[in-house]
Amino acid sequence: MQFQVRFIWPCALLLPSTGIFGRSVIAETVERDGEVNVVEEFRILRREFNQKIGVITRKNDKLVKKNDMLVKKIDQLVEELLLQKATIGLLQKSVESSTTRALQDVPFSKVGKDWVADPIALFIFRKGVIIGHKNPACKYGRIAVLSVDGSDPGSNCPSRRGSVTFGINNEASGESSSVLGGVSNRAQGDTASVLGGNQNEAIGASSVAMGGHRNTAMGYGTSIAGGLQNTCDGSYNSILGGYEQELISDEGEKPGDPHEPGVISTFPESPPFSKVGEDWVADPAALFIFQRGVIIGYKNPACAYGDAVLSVDGDYDKQGSNCPSGFGSVTFGYQNEASGFYSSVLGGLQNRAQGFGASVLGGLQNEANGAYSVVMGGKSNRAMGTCTSISGGLNNTCDRFFSSILGGYEQELIIAEGQPGESGVISTFPESPFSCTKKVCTTKKNFRFKKNLSVKHKFCVKDQCE
Repeated sequence: MQFQVRFIWPCALLLPSTGIFGRSVIAETVERDGEVNVVEEFRILRREFNQKIGVITRKNDKLVKKNDMLVKKIDQLVEELLLQKATIGLLQKSVESSTTRALQDVPFSKVGKDWVADPIALFIFRKGVIIGHKNPACKYGRIAVLSVDGSDPGSNCPSRRGSVTFGINNEASGESSSVLGGVSNRAQGDTASVLGGNQNEAIGASSVAMGGHRNTAMGYGTSIAGGLQNTCDGSYNSILGGYEQELISDEGEKPGDPHEPGVISTFPESPPFSKVGEDWVADPAALFIFQRGVIIGYKNPACAYGDAVLSVDGDYDKQGSNCPSGFGSVTFGYQNEASGFYSSVLGGLQNRAQGFGASVLGGLQNEANGAYSVVMGGKSNRAMGTCTSISGGLNNTCDRFFSSILGGYEQELIIAEGQPGESGVISTFPESPFSCTKKVCTTKKNFRFKKNLSVKHKFCVKDQCE
């Protein structure tokens, strides 16, 4: 069936189109005998439309090919990236492994100018440790020795197993012996100790010389607490200060002979530490020398540390409180200060060792201000004179040369103005029936003796002595 539309000339058929062609299309009129054929007009438009579609299709095919090429290229790039990622992963593992090995070889980290040890590791030095300088003339003990030695070259000598020397020119030649401060002291017996002072000797096994000058504890378990040129022999005897006091052993009884010093091994070429669990174990044949010093625990930022110092500082706030500011000084305990050359505070709280070679062994708020002075404990005690010692008590003051206070409350040995210092001793032991000062002892008690009494020195009733 054919439809024809008759129009009056010059009218024409308009077909607007702005869709796929992107422009307006005006169909040409097809006239036959004055008639416009609509079907023919649409056929012409269809042909033009198909031509445009063909052009677009060919362009699209080209774009599809280009897209396929880009996809392939992207796939290649992805494969290359995956390969590179795998290579980077292997390199990272290798670096981490190398870093771990490096960290295992060096258990220290640098903080400013300081080296801080691994905080969870326990450092084990089987051979020993020197803080300061090595003494070339010393044959150091073969195992577990410690020396804080501020001289250059070193002057201390811990020559036996487990021996310890602090101070200057001190020697510990007995097994497990120790000299914990002072100058030119000797601990020669096994487990013997000298706790400061000058030129003191602890020769007997388990003997102790606690400060003073030129005192000699010769017998087993003997002790001398300060004074000058005292000699204590026998077994378990004690001299409590004074001048040239003597307790001599019975006939036939001999003090123990000192041991000969040991020999140290040579240093190995291998690294000085090995990891055992969480601990670092030092080379058992090596002697470790720390010329600047060693802090075990935490550093006190407010302290001007001296050279060749040792501090054991375990403050709970991760900040140290002790301060060994003196040359060759030592501090243990909490909030303690050793400011004198070769001084030491070996425990307690808020103690001060300010004199040359002075020592405080513990207690609270004690001070050892005099040269070679010693405070062994108690609270608020002050050993101010040269070679003085206070064993304990509260608020005691000792200022005479080579004098000792053995305890009590607010005892004083003071040098009178214009008078030379004299040695003396104050005894306040509750079990002692005597009260002694200088070389005179008095008592108000009565005594009954079941055996014969032998008096070697002057003995008289009070107020009747000539």
